[in-house]
Amino acid sequence: MTGNEVVAWGALAAQADIMYGYPITPQNEIMHYWTRLAPKFGKKFLQTEDELSAGFATIGGVLAGKKAFSATAGPGNTLFQEPISMAEMMRIPMVVVIQQRGGPSTATVIYSQQEVNMTTFGGNGEGLRIVYSTATH
Repeated sequence: MTGNEVVAWGALAAQADIMYGYPITPQNEIMHYWTRLAPKFGKKFLQTEDELSAGFATIGGVLAGKKAFSATAGPGNTLFQEPISMAEMMRIPMVVVIQQRGGPSTATVIYSQQEVNMTTFGGNGEGLRIVYSTATH
């Protein structure tokens, strides 16, 4: 079982209702597994037009009373900083799986461990983020 499969099964175990997402490597497999599992359990998936839409749609899902989540990686993490900051300011719980790429890529940070720094300290304002990561990057 891969880490991406574990994320999909973990979301089911947490009784997530819907995943909003936009395909980006290596996060594609989470969407792939979720779209195969979700219908069997009465869950939903919505592919949005970009990462910003995925983030704001996730907020909308939570505001509508659903257990919603999303996932992204690399440049998508950069774009997700705006909706994550909005959720912080509105005090809305938001679950986003942010996968690290192995090294530098277009429109992303230089070193892979900087994804953790951006996820932890990125965005506007002074919201509270709970970030789980490995001890070594």
